[in-house]
Amino acid sequence: MPDNPSFIPDPGLVQELESLVKSHKGLTAWEKIKELPALENWRGFEGRIIASKLASGLGNHQLGSVIDWLNWKEHPENDRAYFRGLFPRFSVKGTALLVPEMEARLAQMKPGTEIYSDLLGLIASCHMDVREFQESHRLLDQALIGCEDPSWLLVQRSIVYYRQDRYEEALEAVLEARKVRPYYRPVVSTLSRTLTSLGRDKEARDALIDASHHTDSPEMPLKLSVIFSEED
Repeated sequence: MPDNPSFIPDPGLVQELESLVKSHKGLTAWEKIKELPALENWRGFEGRIIASKLASGLGNHQLGSVIDWLNWKEHPENDRAYFRGLFPRFSVKGTALLVPEMEARLAQMKPGTEIYSDLLGLIASCHMDVREFQESHRLLDQALIGCEDPSWLLVQRSIVYYRQDRYEEALEAVLEARKVRPYYRPVVSTLSRTLTSLGRDKEARDALIDASHHTDSPEMPLKLSVIFSEED
């Protein structure tokens, strides 16, 4: 038997793990897979996507990025693989240099789909990185049209406002995201940071404590430990 056997999870397992990840139960998911081959050895399109989500959710963002990059290289025609593969590429090539490629890919996608909105939102984030805030907001307006789950896009909008030092508007946007997915990690992290910038440290701490009661993500306790250490 090889030392690092590849593993293709069956659809039932993938579905169960996806449900746990979406419910912010990464450690519960880990208990179900800890006797299986390591996540870096998971294969199959859906298998690698869930392996990446699990790795990132458990704190190994580097492994998650590597798995996403490998999935994109193996499935370059798949829009989901392309989107997830962009994040590790940003660290090598930079966001601004990839925008023309992303725009060309977007032109080939069907408007109104979830992945179309996600890529549009990511392009908006790239414009934010070079302080083209008006264009960021315009693209986010477009991405939000008809979006069934706007939580990630609203987080991006909040971040744009935050970069503009418009903290009250940043808070309003992330609170809208919180109505959709109250314990989604980017929502909680962005909310906590924004409240802290507004001088509302107790509310920021309370938001993290509340989230830690509904998720077994290791990130919430780590953020709380930082806050409490700063108060000592």
